[in-house]
Amino acid sequence: MIDVKLPGNTGIDILAVKKNADGEVVSIWVVECKATGQESVKRPKLSKTNLGKQLESTWIAEKMRKMYNQGGHLRESAILMKNNLDKMKTVVAFQKDGLNSWAHQDVVPEFNPIVVREILAKENWIE
Repeated sequence: MIDVKLPGNTGIDILAVKKNADGEVVSIWVVECKATGQESVKRPKLSKTNLGKQLESTWIAEKMRKMYNQGGHLRESAILMKNNLDKMKTVVAFQKDGLNSWAHQDVVPEFNPIVVREILAKENWIE
C-alpha cells in the first residue's frame, strides 16, 4: 500500500502494489473507497468530475499528472504507475453498515492503458 493522496485529501484512495520475490511489480490496484450507512444505498456510486468519472482512464491520467507535479514520493508513485500501466486494475471497495464488499465491480469503468499513455505523452512528463 502506498499513500498517494494529493493535497486536500483528493485523488486515488488506495494504491496497492504487489511485487514478486525479486521485487518486480506483479500488479497494481487503483482502489476507490465508498462507504454508507444509509439503508437506501445498495451500491457504490463513483463521482463524476470535470476530468471524467472516478476510475476512468482520463481521471487516472490526471491524478498521475498531479502526483508527478507534486514531486517527492508522489512523483515516484506516478512513475511506478506509468511504468506498469499494463499491470494496473481499477476496483471499488464498498462498505455498508460496517461490512466490506468487493461485489460491485460492474460500476467500475474499464481501464485503458493506451488512453493513459496518450494523455501523459501530451503532458511531456513521461520519463
